[in-house]
Amino acid sequence: EIRLTGWGIRDRHEVLNSFIWGPDGWLYGCQGFATPSTVGKPVDGGRVFKKGDPFPTSQEVVDGQFIDGGVFRYHPIKDRFEIVAHGFSNPWGLDFDDNGQAFISACVIPHAFHVVQGGFFHRQGGVHIHPHVYSDIRTIVDHRHRSAHGGARIYLADLLPEKYHNKFFMANIHEHALLADSLVHNGSGFIAKHYEDTVLANDPQWIGFSLEIGPDGAVYMLDWHDGDICGNKVHDKDTGRVFRLAPPETPYPTHFNLKDLNNQELVNLQFHKNDWYVRRARGILHERASKGAVNEETHIQLRKHLENQSDPGRKLRALWALHVTGGVTHEHLIDLLASEHEYIRAWAIQLLCEDMHPGDTALEKFVSMARKDSSPVVRLYLASALQRVPEASSWKIATGLLTRGEDAEDHNIPKMIWFGIEPHVTKDPSRALQLASESKIPMLTRFIVRRATAGQLLNEVVSAMTLTRSSEVRRQYLEGMRDSLLGQHDLTPPRGWKDIESELLKDEALKRLGLQVGQLFGNAEAGATQLAELANPSTPTERRIEILKIFGQESFPPAFDAIFAALDDKSLRLTALRSLAVYRNGAIAKKIVNNYSEYTDEEKSAALQTLATRRNTGSYLLTALKKEKIPRSDISSVIARQLRRVLGPSFIDWWGSMESMTKDKQLAMDRYKFLLTDAYMAGADLTNGKALFTAVCASCHKLYGEGGEIGPELTGSNRADLEYILTNMIDPNMEVADSYKLVTINTRDGRTYAGNIYREDNQRITLRIVGQDLVIPKAEILSRETSPLSMMPEGMLDALSDQQARDLIGYLKTKHPIE
Repeated sequence: EIRLTGWGIRDRHEVLNSFIWGPDGWLYGCQGFATPSTVGKPVDGGRVFKKGDPFPTSQEVVDGQFIDGGVFRYHPIKDRFEIVAHGFSNPWGLDFDDNGQAFISACVIPHAFHVVQGGFFHRQGGVHIHPHVYSDIRTIVDHRHRSAHGGARIYLADLLPEKYHNKFFMANIHEHALLADSLVHNGSGFIAKHYEDTVLANDPQWIGFSLEIGPDGAVYMLDWHDGDICGNKVHDKDTGRVFRLAPPETPYPTHFNLKDLNNQELVNLQFHKNDWYVRRARGILHERASKGAVNEETHIQLRKHLENQSDPGRKLRALWALHVTGGVTHEHLIDLLASEHEYIRAWAIQLLCEDMHPGDTALEKFVSMARKDSSPVVRLYLASALQRVPEASSWKIATGLLTRGEDAEDHNIPKMIWFGIEPHVTKDPSRALQLASESKIPMLTRFIVRRATAGQLLNEVVSAMTLTRSSEVRRQYLEGMRDSLLGQHDLTPPRGWKDIESELLKDEALKRLGLQVGQLFGNAEAGATQLAELANPSTPTERRIEILKIFGQESFPPAFDAIFAALDDKSLRLTALRSLAVYRNGAIAKKIVNNYSEYTDEEKSAALQTLATRRNTGSYLLTALKKEKIPRSDISSVIARQLRRVLGPSFIDWWGSMESMTKDKQLAMDRYKFLLTDAYMAGADLTNGKALFTAVCASCHKLYGEGGEIGPELTGSNRADLEYILTNMIDPNMEVADSYKLVTINTRDGRTYAGNIYREDNQRITLRIVGQDLVIPKAEILSRETSPLSMMPEGMLDALSDQQARDLIGYLKTKHPIE
């Protein structure tokens, strides 16, 4: 029987994976971000495709749900599929701790996340499926390893020494190791701290990626044992192995079938020291209950354990077993909301909301708990529940949660509240804005105002801001308005703006924001006031930079001379270079080219981006390149593709083709494999390699925390493998995720930008270009093209000498930063 279909296979590194039964009786799993899927019940029963069958381009599903990265769950008895959390990169490995908290291990991006139901989490690339996420939940780690990680397992057994209990184990395919982190409670969530490198394989072909804790308490590690870590080729189909981590002379487990045990024996196993038995016994009880084979006596025993066990973790085991067997009543869960143990209260909330019908009594208690409960864990579960309760109750619970100023800096709670109330803001703006004005969590004030502004509710926003007398609350309002309107211009001032603007400009704490927002509404006096500040040398540098950024969002002709003059001020130059991109003036290109050699690497990158934005400045840049006033090697891949779009054949005639024939690529591969022997690579100048990386690669790629974010981060890639590096540099179009395809935007005023989409809503696009994120109103976009090719052109090594290629690749292969 086919229960679900629609799983994508675009990137076969990132397919559905890591199936595991949750303590609540749902089957959980992960899905990678580069394989978009629409999952649902198959039309007409579906079909199983066998090896060799042509795979369909699409699969018809009923009530499909979209996922392009995240955690999902499926209930086999209720036949329900849900997205638990959106985001991540290629999450591979999912497990639950003693308190039922879910954790994943991930590739490329930081390696560990605490998964909260309903959350939107850090994505490796692309945009969230909802445009108003604003700020997603980030990693819990306070350190980095070389990626990628997989096989997350929390050690809940008793064979290994006690020090490993509750440690977060994961395999690391690039370090060829088994690593362990400590999960330390922090507010509503956790910090993952590095504990130890538990096992080092000392074998470059040891590729551990899946882990299991066995019935004996040993850690079992699956090693697919292949030298091609990230490629499509499987070099060694028959060398996969399973390793076992256990104390010396530990016997292997004796096989026996837990299904042979009676219900009472399975209940007793809920308190076994090895969670392998706990989980499988609970699963068998779940299956038996679905067939009517669990009687009231079993429930009585479990209820006694729930009441009498002193350890909260053991109480939870009894509660979960009761839940999956249908032995916990709605009334009992209501009573558990008053438990002295925070995770019991938290799980009572989650189980009451499982079917999205918690009932009036529970909802009333949720409202009270939001205001009074002392536990951030419980408040997190209440925030998560906002998405699973009726809209009216969601408002009431959120109102209570927003009185809890102690949660303002919590890792999870403010964002989870936002994800819960965001869909309601434009439906009831007066209530939303009242909540914004009363909120003790500034982030939520900003986000509510930002969402209302994006929803064309500026009149209501200004009216609500007028009613509040708090300078701090008004500041949050102004920041929310600014963040929503940034990039737009010629806006009609909302009703009441002129009246409150005069008040804002009299408040020294709000004057800057008032001027900034006023300028967005076309207030020429606001622009003139800020221009005077910019031109005044006594204005603090930080403020002058802020004003330069404002004048770089939209052309303000009176400001041109001051921005141009700022090129001579080292403290302002970088921002001035970026801001000049929106101005048409022939003096810009000449000034930049004449002074180019004096600029820092970051300033050079910004200068090239600005010159490549328009045809006239791009032509001046091409002339400078031909005259060798600017080195060809300074032109990044993205700038080269941007210039091709701006200048057309005149640039290609000089630069050369960006796409090579297949035979040329193979010849290049063979040449560099022959050249870059171990003996030759031993002479690599790593300091020069780092400098070359900064010049050639860092505008798009980050390595060891330094560089751009247009392309994939390289810290966690398979950089130790020469063939992997060469393939990606010589043939970058072999495999291109949607998130890294080049997007070229032409504006109505003659600018051209190339990069990738970082954020998008109905009004604007945030384009990630070299060195910055650029907000472009959709009304100003003349054309938008997405190339099927990588942003990185072919032949990256052609411009380098053999020694430079050796130094650059030597640096790319390093395991640690080079000073």
